[in-house]
Amino acid sequence: MTTLELGTQLIALINEGKTEEAFATLYHPDVRSTEAMGEEGDRTVVGIEACKTKGEQFEAMMEVHGAKVQGPFPNGNEFAVFFEYDLTHRESNHRFIMSEVGIYAVENDKIVAEKFYYNMG
Repeated sequence: MTTLELGTQLIALINEGKTEEAFATLYHPDVRSTEAMGEEGDRTVVGIEACKTKGEQFEAMMEVHGAKVQGPFPNGNEFAVFFEYDLTHRESNHRFIMSEVGIYAVENDKIVAEKFYYNMG
């Protein structure tokens, strides 16, 4: 499978709300996932279960009103995906648009790393 094909499958599964299937079929078990944390540095987790937990924490903190996904944009063994989220921070009730770029690295037909950059609008 090419990087473009894998990225296209990832986006299709995201759009269908099938993140469990994406993790099960497209991700390496020891995937590294890094979130930008501003001046605090970054936060990296390793493994599919840690990625799922990170997603659950985000959903607990934010209400998602809508999302747009664009891509993939391949380059060698990597591809980028652009995300735009309409969110409300649950604790403060502040609603905003978050733009995010995900960079995914592929080896042996599996996503082995993902790194996210975002603007919290």
